Amino acid sequence: MFSNGLACNLPFSCMSVTRDSGSDELLPNKMAREPVLLNVYDMYKINDITSNIGLGVFHSGVEIYGTEFAYGGHQYPFTGIFEILPRDEHELGEQFRFRQSIHIGYTDFTEDDIKRLINQLGNEFRGDRYHLMNHNCNHFSGTFTKVSTF
Repeated sequence: MFSNGLACNLPFSCMSVTRDSGSDELLPNKMAREPVLLNVYDMYKINDITSNIGLGVFHSGVEIYGTEFAYGGHQYPFTGIFEILPRDEHELGEQFRFRQSIHIGYTDFTEDDIKRLINQLGNEFRGDRYHLMNHNCNHFSGTFTKVSTF
């Protein structure tokens, strides 16, 4: 509400927001307008076989502020989200081959906001909850881009 009693219908990114220093609220601090890219990788040993029948298996990660965030599985009950240099197929492993980057949009979140968001998503995307079909890197990339991109 404005001081004159009228409701404010502006999106939160257009309003000045006072932030409590102890708040976990993830509202953009300023208009950062940082590009968000989806980096897609072939799992080429598998795709060499499956591409002949029109199928493919892919890994994805999200690139923001010069860091690529991705998700993978392990047996422990903590985050499976990890960081790599963008498009670095060698850092991912020998079975991956970079395919393409897709521009998803932009984010108004700052780099610190993105780090806090990744920490929160780590609760949902734990390593011990990874499932090849139902909870994988592509599910993480979809969720992360939905909450960080306009």
